[in-house]
Amino acid sequence: MSLNTNSAISYNKERGYSQQATAIIQNFANAKTSGVFDAATVQAVYKMQQSPLYPFKFAADGKVGANTLGVIIMELENVGRKQEASVLRSYPYTMQGVADESNPVASFTHATTEPLLLRTDKFSWYSMQGVFIVRLKLNPNLPNPSRYEYRQKIKGGAWSKLGDWTGSTWTAKPDAEWIPESDGFQVPSEGILGKGLYMNNWKEDGQLVNGNAERFGYRAKEKTVKPGLLDMYVPDQSGPQYELKDTFGISRKSPYVKGARLWITLSYLGCVIDTTRPVGDQVIFSKQWNYQCEDTLP
Repeated sequence: MSLNTNSAISYNKERGYSQQATAIIQNFANAKTSGVFDAATVQAVYKMQQSPLYPFKFAADGKVGANTLGVIIMELENVGRKQEASVLRSYPYTMQGVADESNPVASFTHATTEPLLLRTDKFSWYSMQGVFIVRLKLNPNLPNPSRYEYRQKIKGGAWSKLGDWTGSTWTAKPDAEWIPESDGFQVPSEGILGKGLYMNNWKEDGQLVNGNAERFGYRAKEKTVKPGLLDMYVPDQSGPQYELKDTFGISRKSPYVKGARLWITLSYLGCVIDTTRPVGDQVIFSKQWNYQCEDTLP
């Protein structure tokens, strides 16, 4: 495979490696240890991937994905550099040929497919929504992948403030305050059925269907495939891969208040849990992402 330097740099940055982890990878690949993924680092990784010294095959593309990272971790541990290997183990990796229950997550990705934006017909309805996709791949060598499940948590809120347009200039009404709109989030409540969010406390994410709470990632329920929402394991509910498509934000029908200013801030926490562990010690991997949007109804 040929080297696409820009693509490899982007991929490695999206993996979220810290400056420390990047420096460890650079040192292993005989690149300058700057802590930043640059063209020289990608070229060094590409050269390393082509070396006949390593026992497992991986794509030579300059990208430090799960397979390449797994080989680096294994080589570091083989020469006693366990502290550096431990730093790298906090990122998804695959030990090829090893059924490693301490490393069940091969890859975990989150991508925004539609940005959080205000959309309206300027008369009767508006929405401030976006769409993201989560994809989880478990280590293919796991003897029992069904013990691992996905969970998603959410916190944040939405507010509105009354105002007026003068030409292209918006001004808040005198004494106008931010009014909570968080009941617009269709998220089941703990203990009782309901909706809404907390600003400072995580709440398990899901949806309300005919008054019933359906939370994301549970293997025991049937897969969900419908417009704007996908919640399923592949190839079936006991499979080693999981995909979630989530339409997030709020949508309102009348009353439409021209000049109302809307603000949303949301944080998500995607978790992989081991269902065989005691409650409170089940999370084995997590990743957080955030959204914010502020706009005014025209």
